[in-house]
Amino acid sequence: PTLTIFPNPGNGKFNLKGTTIADAITEFTVTDLYGRVVYKNILSSSNGTIDEIINLTMLPNGIYMANFSSMNFTEIMPLVITK
Repeated sequence: PTLTIFPNPGNGKFNLKGTTIADAITEFTVTDLYGRVVYKNILSSSNGTIDEIINLTMLPNGIYMANFSSMNFTEIMPLVITK
């Protein structure tokens, strides 16, 4: 599985694209640097591809951690919001 989030840094609207196991549930969670969950969503991947837009414009500027979790797969990457 591969997942990318862009543009990063961005203004709060991010594109999520990637591949995962077909029909697998992929959870996308954003946490602040204190570990508090500030956004959580289940990504659809019915044919093994993920192509979604996530709106995080309600969050203040800052550095967050984007967490992707699916069957036997976890990826964590920094996410920067600059408006």
